[in-house]
Amino acid sequence: MAGYVLMWLALVTQWIRASRQDPARRDTCLRYGEVPAMVQLGWIAERYGLLAIIARGECLIGAIGTLRAIVANHGWSVDAALVGFDGTALAFGMWWVYFKGRGSERLHTALRKLAAEGAPHPT
Repeated sequence: MAGYVLMWLALVTQWIRASRQDPARRDTCLRYGEVPAMVQLGWIAERYGLLAIIARGECLIGAIGTLRAIVANHGWSVDAALVGFDGTALAFGMWWVYFKGRGSERLHTALRKLAAEGAPHPT
C-alpha cells in the first residue's frame, strides 16, 4: 500500500509542478492535482473495506475446511458444531468490528464533509 500512496503523491506533486510552469493552464493543473488527492482518501478506505471482505471470506473457508476435516475424522459432535459456529462467528465478528466500529463512523463523517465542500464522492 505504501507504494500506491507514493505513486499518488508523485502524481499530485507533478500536477502542482505543472501548474507553476504553465500559468495559462494553472487552474486545470491544480484541479487535476487536488481532485485525485481528495478522492484518494476515500479510495484507500474502500480498499481496506474490500480487504476486510476478502479476509472474512478466507476465514469462512478456513472454518468450513476445519469443520470438514473434523467431521471426516471424528464425525459430528458438539465440538465439531462449536468449531463451525465459532469460525463463522469470528468471520462475522471481524466484519462487524470493521464496518460498525468507530473507524467507519469517522470515515462516513469525512466523506460527508468532502461532499459538503463539493468534492466528488470517491465510490
